[in-house]
Amino acid sequence: MTTIIRQSAGAEGPPDNTPATFTVTHYQQLASDFMKSLDAITTAVPKLEARHSSTAAFVRTHIGFPLPFVLSAIALVEQTPELAAVGKLDPVAARETLQFIEAFRTLLGKVRIFEDTLAFSLDTLYANLVADCLQTYWIAKGVARDASSGIVVESHVTNMKRTLGKKGLPRKKSTTPPQAPVTPATT
Repeated sequence: MTTIIRQSAGAEGPPDNTPATFTVTHYQQLASDFMKSLDAITTAVPKLEARHSSTAAFVRTHIGFPLPFVLSAIALVEQTPELAAVGKLDPVAARETLQFIEAFRTLLGKVRIFEDTLAFSLDTLYANLVADCLQTYWIAKGVARDASSGIVVESHVTNMKRTLGKKGLPRKKSTTPPQAPVTPATT
């Protein structure tokens, strides 16, 4: 948590160096608890490796090989003592890696669904809030036209209009393709 040092501006003496206290909202607490749980889950999953530019190209060039190729190579080493002696491919470790991948691919799908759902939920909440704000703005514009409404409504409408910018609401682009010029047929 970030703390801010309060500084008194007065003739009472030196600045007050007691940390300021902040109110943590219910949703901030829920998000914080979830992130702590996610951190605990993350540490429980072995073999996690963060994307890095030094390894990304290697992964990209090797990830597309088909599983039957990998299974054939493992079987080949298991059945050929000369290749097993080289020690390049450990069949037991290779099969364990495949088990890990199989088990956690399902988890990855579930996490991606959660990510998509959370992102869409946040976007939906914001879109609904914006829609309510726009309706309030339109109503306030009507109220501001009334001379008895006072300067407060008018100044808020002016501020809202300024923050929306010159364009206001984004317009949909036309979905009809432009017409090709018609050239007269020659006979």
